Amino acid sequence: MSQTDQQVIAVVLESAEVSLISRWCDEGKLPAIQRLREQGVWCELTGPGYISSGCVWPSLCVGTNPAKHGIGFFHRELKNGTYRMIKKYADQVVGEYFWDSLAKAGHRVAILDAALTKPTPGVNGVILCDWGSEHPGWKQCSEPPELFADVSQRFGEHPLADWYQRRLHTVEEWRELSDKLIQGAQIRTDIFCDMIARSDSRFALANYSEPHWAGHMCWHLHDPDHPEYDADLVAKVGDVILDSYRACDRGIAQIVERFPDANMVVLSLIGMGSHAGGEMLLPEILDRLGMAGKGPARNSPREPGGSRRALFGNTAATTQIIQRVEQVISPDLMRRVKNAVPERLWDTVTRGVLSVGTNWKNSIAFSVPGDNSGLIRINLKGREPKGKVEPGREFDAVCEQLITAFKELRDVSTGKPAVTDVYKLRDLLKGPLIDELPDLVVLWQRGVPISAVESERLGRIELEEFHKRPGGHWHSGFLIASGHHFKRGEALPTASLLDVAPTMLALFDVEAPQEYDGEVMRGMLRV
Repeated sequence: MSQTDQQVIAVVLESAEVSLISRWCDEGKLPAIQRLREQGVWCELTGPGYISSGCVWPSLCVGTNPAKHGIGFFHRELKNGTYRMIKKYADQVVGEYFWDSLAKAGHRVAILDAALTKPTPGVNGVILCDWGSEHPGWKQCSEPPELFADVSQRFGEHPLADWYQRRLHTVEEWRELSDKLIQGAQIRTDIFCDMIARSDSRFALANYSEPHWAGHMCWHLHDPDHPEYDADLVAKVGDVILDSYRACDRGIAQIVERFPDANMVVLSLIGMGSHAGGEMLLPEILDRLGMAGKGPARNSPREPGGSRRALFGNTAATTQIIQRVEQVISPDLMRRVKNAVPERLWDTVTRGVLSVGTNWKNSIAFSVPGDNSGLIRINLKGREPKGKVEPGREFDAVCEQLITAFKELRDVSTGKPAVTDVYKLRDLLKGPLIDELPDLVVLWQRGVPISAVESERLGRIELEEFHKRPGGHWHSGFLIASGHHFKRGEALPTASLLDVAPTMLALFDVEAPQEYDGEVMRGMLRV
């Protein structure tokens, strides 16, 4: 299938929403992407994004499911064998990057900002790590080591390099953000083209983080149904999400013009929408089900008389207190403090706060942080230090009780089910690192701000939903492929994100490792 003189260039539009890409292509607003779609093949991608946004990049890069690569929601994960929250890093992803398999087979590679990865020493090609990442999972560095300094000197840093979850208040600040997103996409394109040309790479991949930033911060400037939509602000600033997508589209056009004979692949691993759901309600739901811990919480202050009072226990009010800390502390102050201490110390301290005063050790089940779904951990004997639930039948019974109770919940504001499904991960994923993941995943209704639920079993539970960002992740991505290797003008059935790595290897006649969970997408390839 492969021809050694051909190139494959992959562009990841990080967290670009599939429905927006499709609509804006049809409306002629993304002409470069639309040409690739017309000339090649197109499909939606499903994957483990129903767990969280944090596990999709490792699934792409090493070709396995989270029970094998060990990453759930890497920003904030429960350290297995403890009741302590941690952040995971690129060196904790288990598996080999698929481009390392290409490089070992003699195909030069060029990789820019693949999230939650680190450079492979001595790689046959060039790798630039975290030049402009929305969520760094490693330090800024490169292979060869001198590449990062060279790129920084010639192109500078990303315009949002010093960004730390700033809160914007004025039209000028929103316009500045929009300008920086557009500038970042253009600089990224220039760096990527330079890396490909100078390395003479046969496979190249770049991650455009700009749609990710725009989606989180600016969804309310796009969606008229968003509770924070401000028509006057939109009239003055515009649709920042569309502008960021257009900047990426211009970058793709520039890449195609520079490398006209390359096979082009454009994809998104997970989508974006209004940040909504019912995560705030999880601890109270568990409490009413009798799952929450009774007795003194860990590290809680003593009441007069010697008992302990849970500051952040397993209650809805506690979760609200933790999440509202960022409303009280200035992001600018947080950024200055963060920059003044070693990064891993900052990560350790801030993640540790999430487990201070919890009563997880006395619980049957407890909620752990996520983003687009509710995540529940069973306090399992032999896995947790103070496990309460026996593996096997008792574990299964607890899971079934929770699944049933969540499926009974209805959104008070709409009368419709609040939960679309509850997944028991052990029934879906197989791998030696399954215990690194939550046990149950609660899928809320998409795009619905759920602040009150009710059921006959639990009664009414109400608590204001708090999110610091207007946009949140959703589950589906997409893939567009055009060039000599691919069929022309076909919309294909939905494929799996796990199919991407073996397909990229197949383009170069490199056999996929045995541990891969996906299959080659042969329906998009020319025979």
